[in-house]
Amino acid sequence: EPLIIKRNDIFIKDEPNNLALAPIQIGYVNKGGQGERIYSVMGHAVTQSASSGGVGKRCGLYKVNGEIRRLHIKEAKRVMGFNTGHYVSGGLLGYSQLGNSVIPSMINTIYQSVKMQ
Repeated sequence: EPLIIKRNDIFIKDEPNNLALAPIQIGYVNKGGQGERIYSVMGHAVTQSASSGGVGKRCGLYKVNGEIRRLHIKEAKRVMGFNTGHYVSGGLLGYSQLGNSVIPSMINTIYQSVKMQ
């Protein structure tokens, strides 16, 4: 179950009307550090981290269906290019493992590029 944030110290600005090729920050919780930034699902996901803190530790916060929450571990796996059945540890350790990983399709693209030369 993803953590859902319901607090009075949340700032949200208007969400974008179109897709973007970058993360779209739409707000923040508390002081707005890395784990407290809120992003729109209309943009790309932010980089997953093995060690960031805050309420959105390791994967960031997103506004999904009107709720502010961090990614569920299955969503975090998909963002990193793994299938949802890929095994990672439970709890925050699983997010840390994903934050320490590399995107499989990106490694394949780099390998194919080097292999052809």
